[in-house]
Amino acid sequence: MAEQALHEGIEQIGHAEAGHNAGFLTDEAGWVAVAFFIFVVLFLKYVWPKMALILDARALTIRKELEEAAKLKEEAQALFASAQRQAVEAEKSAEEILRAAKADAKQMVIDAEKEIEADMERKVAQADEKIKRAERNAVENVKKKAIDFAIEAAKEKISAKVSSGKSKDKLIEESISNIIDAVG
Repeated sequence: MAEQALHEGIEQIGHAEAGHNAGFLTDEAGWVAVAFFIFVVLFLKYVWPKMALILDARALTIRKELEEAAKLKEEAQALFASAQRQAVEAEKSAEEILRAAKADAKQMVIDAEKEIEADMERKVAQADEKIKRAERNAVENVKKKAIDFAIEAAKEKISAKVSSGKSKDKLIEESISNIIDAVG
C-alpha cells in the first residue's frame, strides 16, 4: 500500500512537471499528495505495527475464547449425553421396579388366596370334626339312654316274671334278647 501511494505521488509529480511549469509544491494537489504520502508512511511505520499487535492480541484472545467455548460445548454435550443415559437408565430401573412390584402384588394376591383357601379348608375340617363329634356324642347318649331304658324295662319284666314264676335261665335269655333288640 505504501508503495502504491508512493508511486501515485511520483506520478502526480511527473504530471505536474509535464503539464505545468509551475512548481509541484505550489499546486494544491501536490501538497495533498505529499501529505497523503507522509500520512501513509507514518501510518505504516508507527501505527500499523501497533495496530497489528493489538489486532493479533485480540485475535489470539478471540481464538482462546473460541477454543474455551468449544471445550465447554464438548463438556456440555458430554454432560447432556450422560444425563440422557442416566434418564434412560432411571426409566428402565423404574420400569423394572414397577414390574417387580406388580409381580410381588400378584404373588401376594395368590398367597393370600391360598392362605384363605387353606384357612377355609381348616375351618370346614374343624366344623366337620365338631359335627362328627356331636353326632358320636348324640349316638352315644341315645345308646346310653336306650341301654338305661332297656335295663329299666328288663328290671321291670324280670320283676314281673320273677313274681309270675318263670325260670331264671329263661328270664336271662329274654332279657338279653330284649337288650339286643333295643340297642340294635
